[in-house]
Amino acid sequence: MLTSAALVGDDSPATNFVGLVNPNEILWNRGDVILNTSTNAGIVMDSDPEAIGPIVSMFQSDTIALKALRRAAWFAKSGATGFFNCAY
Repeated sequence: MLTSAALVGDDSPATNFVGLVNPNEILWNRGDVILNTSTNAGIVMDSDPEAIGPIVSMFQSDTIALKALRRAAWFAKSGATGFFNCAY
């Protein structure tokens, strides 16, 4: 069962929906993996995630940033999902 704030109709007053999903009928398509590296960025080198300390150039600190991106898609077979209106 799927409930979300995004499952709201555009009528007035708004209609809420409940979605039903059969996970055995959902297909996952794994995409390619893309790896990127860079030495051109300014980063805050502090273990405190809220810190706003001095920005250090990756070139100055002789560091490399790595970004991994994987694209994926999900597809539902016919009849895998359904929904109904409800008042909650």
